[in-house]
Amino acid sequence: MSEEKYQGSILPEGDVVVPIIDEEGQPGIAPNLVELLIKLVEKWYWIALSAIICTIAVIVFTNQFITPKYVATSKIYVANSKDSVIDVSALQLANYLTNDYLQIFDNWEMHEQVLQKLGLDYSYKKISDMVSVSNPQSTRVLVIRCTSSDALEAQRIANAYAEVAVDFFPDKMDTSSPKLFEKALLPTSPASPNRSRNALIGFLAGAFIAIAALVFHFVTDDYVRTEDDVERYLKLPTLGTMMLQKDDKLFDQVDEDYDVEAMRRRK
Repeated sequence: MSEEKYQGSILPEGDVVVPIIDEEGQPGIAPNLVELLIKLVEKWYWIALSAIICTIAVIVFTNQFITPKYVATSKIYVANSKDSVIDVSALQLANYLTNDYLQIFDNWEMHEQVLQKLGLDYSYKKISDMVSVSNPQSTRVLVIRCTSSDALEAQRIANAYAEVAVDFFPDKMDTSSPKLFEKALLPTSPASPNRSRNALIGFLAGAFIAIAALVFHFVTDDYVRTEDDVERYLKLPTLGTMMLQKDDKLFDQVDEDYDVEAMRRRK
């Protein structure tokens, strides 16, 4: 039978699918949450496969294309007096000095002294981007962190900034010298990327993609494929079913036989 005579779609198994027409004349079946959950459970292997593939892809990408970064940390202690007795005003002044020292770390002269000390051929911007300085709340400690793809370089730069700061601060501000509180240790493991976190993100992303695809297919699928669908959506009993071939040969043969019989009777 030609497409003009038969407008249904045919499944791989040969079942006819017919679009449902709602009361307003528009095709569509209202999605059922329970059926959706059942479908997701039935297709769990697709969700698992998608999650595993995405997890492997993220792990490979992380290992091959993301450079590990190491972080070394040194600390200096800000003090403004050598006396054993420190009054409240001295403590307040030390707190002010701590904030001032944070700004001095952006001074190009300090960067230059560090570069000369280590013999590095870096620009001021590059080495400045590698180093961060912070002051933990309610303390007079400056924490110097250096991030680098080389663990030894991160340690050397963090220690160099702490050592240069001990002499540079009092020279520029005419104050007592800060104390080297803690030297940086050699990092033994990269601080980034976090492979475990990335793998988890890949797993969740893969599962989400599969679930989203299944939900989209469920919501947009408005065809009746089984006898149960006919009874559920059309409220009609199924009297019988007929299997169809993919290429409609059965209907074409019926049409041909009908035409032959009609011509015979006309004769």
